[in-house]
Amino acid sequence: ANGYVVLVDQHGAFPIKTRIGAKAVEQLQMIDDLKILVALCDGKLTYHNPGTLRKISSCKDPGIRDSLAGWNQTSKISMFCVMRSKPWDICLAVKRAKKIMIAMWDEDQRAYLRDRELGVPEHVMCMEWLGKSEYLGLGFKARYSILYAPEEKMTDLEVPTEGNVA
Repeated sequence: ANGYVVLVDQHGAFPIKTRIGAKAVEQLQMIDDLKILVALCDGKLTYHNPGTLRKISSCKDPGIRDSLAGWNQTSKISMFCVMRSKPWDICLAVKRAKKIMIAMWDEDQRAYLRDRELGVPEHVMCMEWLGKSEYLGLGFKARYSILYAPEEKMTDLEVPTEGNVA
């Protein structure tokens, strides 16, 4: 629970160890095509070079208009998910809030730029982009939904979850 990430080579050696935050790293996701490692620690996103674990400053620059840096300063992020292929959109869930935020990758600025903020019926427990589509799977305490992001249309799924099994 100390916020460190260790980069291990194929031989099991520990060539690089870096501290990302004061608390435990909650989530990591590699975006291979962009060569960015996204980390969530203490409610904040940071972006790193996957070979050196150094922070990538352009991804967190508050000087970039509409970048995620503003959300990072004002919101505690509970989880995130990134599309696995271009356009590499990112979706963030906000701690203790009934909202998610979507941002789009801007290759020219090498930064995520805010796209939209959406209200959801309750706090999101899990989420994942569905394939290469603009559909987002959302898990809540007692149900699952599919969100079509461009139209902000949510459809509940009839999937038994613990507590509501007939």
